[in-house]
Amino acid sequence: MKRFLLTIGALSAFTLGLTAPATATTTPNAPAAQLMGWPTGCHDEVINNYMTGATCQSTNGGAFQAIAICKDRSSGKENFYFGGWHTWGTSYAYCQGNSYTQSSGINTSPTVP
Repeated sequence: MKRFLLTIGALSAFTLGLTAPATATTTPNAPAAQLMGWPTGCHDEVINNYMTGATCQSTNGGAFQAIAICKDRSSGKENFYFGGWHTWGTSYAYCQGNSYTQSSGINTSPTVP
């Protein structure tokens, strides 16, 4: 939504420039605009044979959760298990039953679910 609004604003400034001189003002010490919502600087990893973890450096108002992609030792079936949603710290996901960690993943959301 913010990108759309910025595009419309740029288009309005361009249109105004065609009909009248446009003036722009800036504040010298104004903070830079930040993208809000989606977590950034995220990392997921296999911690051991039955657990994965996920962290993000900045959540920007959003949240993240770890995913454990596990393989059942008996059937060979692949299952996905999800950790809790977090806004800080580490989210952990655990393989269940007779399964072991095959790989890790991470889910991110612009809002806290």
